Amino acid sequence: MPDYIPPKDGDLRTWLNNYVTACNVHASVLNLTAADLAEISAAADLFGNSLDLKEQLAFQAKGATAAKRTARSSTVATVRQFAQEFQKNPNVTDAIRGDLGITIPDSNPSSTTPSVPTNLTAFGCSNGINQLRWNRNGNIGTTQFIIEARYGNDNNWQFVDVVTSSTYDHENQTPGEMVTYRVWAKRTDKRSGYSNEAVVYSVGSSSSLSIAA
Repeated sequence: MPDYIPPKDGDLRTWLNNYVTACNVHASVLNLTAADLAEISAAADLFGNSLDLKEQLAFQAKGATAAKRTARSSTVATVRQFAQEFQKNPNVTDAIRGDLGITIPDSNPSSTTPSVPTNLTAFGCSNGINQLRWNRNGNIGTTQFIIEARYGNDNNWQFVDVVTSSTYDHENQTPGEMVTYRVWAKRTDKRSGYSNEAVVYSVGSSSSLSIAA
């Protein structure tokens, strides 16, 4: 015999409201006392209030994530502007650059264009970390990899971070939100083309997916 309790929370809320109403209408036939009706109503209210709270917190979390992205973009733009001025300052040594955590110029830069990173993959974790991995494709250790992302169906790419490794954990993401990633390489004034795109939480699937560029 199939269970009559709706599996989806929204449907269960509607079903409970109808259940409570029917119990009150047919209380005498169902041999329900005032205490019984109060208990049934309280049980329905408990679930309804919990569902309301969950939906409210989810909405707040989505807003906080959007605010964080805006703040990150603004902050990165500010520190990059100052970092560019630091790089132009002849008094700023490599040791100071190291303390600042900014790029130390390659004393023997390669004159060749960086190779396109390959085999980019992305995997979304329930803790809000999207794990990215790619193949350096022969790029030397000082090569910078610029990571970009776009969210949902937005066509605008956003800067995420720059690293010299071939792995990256994108933290503070919303589990279940679709994010598309791409990576490109930079060395001195030369840059590569874009890697393949990797999608986390693709439409119609809870898993990650790597697609060709």
